Amino acid sequence: MSTFRLLIASVTLLCFLISCRKEDTSAADGKLLRQTVSRISDFFDSCFYEYNAQMRLITIKGNHNIFEDTWETFIEYNTNGDLIKFTHYDHSPYRQDSVWAALLVYKNGKVIEKRVSSFNNGSYVTSNTYNYDMKGRLIRDSATKSGYTDFIYDDNDNVVQTNMFIPLSDTMMINTYTLTASYDSNINPYNNLGLTLYFITNSDKLLSKHNRISDTFLGHYDFNTGKYDVNTEKYTYEYENGLVKKMTRIWEQHPYPSYPYSEMVSFYYD
Repeated sequence: MSTFRLLIASVTLLCFLISCRKEDTSAADGKLLRQTVSRISDFFDSCFYEYNAQMRLITIKGNHNIFEDTWETFIEYNTNGDLIKFTHYDHSPYRQDSVWAALLVYKNGKVIEKRVSSFNNGSYVTSNTYNYDMKGRLIRDSATKSGYTDFIYDDNDNVVQTNMFIPLSDTMMINTYTLTASYDSNINPYNNLGLTLYFITNSDKLLSKHNRISDTFLGHYDFNTGKYDVNTEKYTYEYENGLVKKMTRIWEQHPYPSYPYSEMVSFYYD
């Protein structure tokens, strides 16, 4: 997959704005998020959000303007209002459609496991397990046979470092990815939704209490120089009546001068 397609995929992930309880779906002034539009150059993704009578989000529908992809996510709850299952469909005129579903397993009010079934070219199942600290913050996401990701928080409940480890052998793990991040003092619009969103997107951007304003992580390894590319992201926000109306992300990869990419996400409420 090209770098640009990876960027489009990351934009798509930001569209999954869901919550597991009624009170979490309401925005400021009792407004509900109805649409997000993410743009990179002439490419954009639109997502639309549908709620039931209890104002719980039950459907997300999206489309891409150039690749002509469409997708749908259907969300199910138990009688206590806990998210227990979501099913995702991808449709494209250029490739085979894909379908996958995830079941969440709870213990003591926390999600301890996610079981994902894919139905493309035969069914298979993967699993993630989760660990929390004494404050209830997610600190480890362990994936079946593929390693784990650790999250380190500051005193303000923001993820300031993310470390990814994969198995080098049956007895040795190596750190293949480290991201460091900084934040402002404004509340992250995903704050009330974060953990539930994380189980769908696996994005560490959704775990922090405040708005991320920058991050740095290593990218491609150059065997000639023995160095990694350094990726930086910077974020700015615009507000209206206490609601985030626009988020702009600028992504640069060094030492390549052909970057940066600029992404803008607009939020629409009613």
